Amino acid sequence: MLVLRPFVIAIFMVFGGFTSAQANGMDFTLDELVAEGSASCDGGFTLDDDAVQRFDFNLDGEFDLVVLDESGFSCEDSASMYCGTAGCIVHFITPADYSYGYTRNWQIIRSKSDQPIILFELHGVSCGEVGTTPCYSAVSIFEGRIIGKAR
Repeated sequence: MLVLRPFVIAIFMVFGGFTSAQANGMDFTLDELVAEGSASCDGGFTLDDDAVQRFDFNLDGEFDLVVLDESGFSCEDSASMYCGTAGCIVHFITPADYSYGYTRNWQIIRSKSDQPIILFELHGVSCGEVGTTPCYSAVSIFEGRIIGKAR
């Protein structure tokens, strides 16, 4: 994606269930990421209610995707500690995969065949353009694997 972490953001969707052990693994990863965000703040760390979102794509009652959006992190000592012109780091956790990267915004949309797709609004540099140029990427998930990459 962009400069602060050498990574090209990839997002994903999951089709299929997972076991309690896999769900616990997703929560463990989530807890580690929140703890890391808190540790980077010298005091007054806050996690907004909407910073963590869970999705059940196949409607089996189990979460297939957990998203941690660092735009929901705040630190009393720094107004822009977690986000910048490239956007904020967003973490995507499935039972089988993990990915993160900078995005200005993201949303889940449905294709004509009713498949969920994660659409990313990226910094223009991610598409070889200047910062304010609209730039988008989309990815899906299959069996917990990331399918596709943002540029």
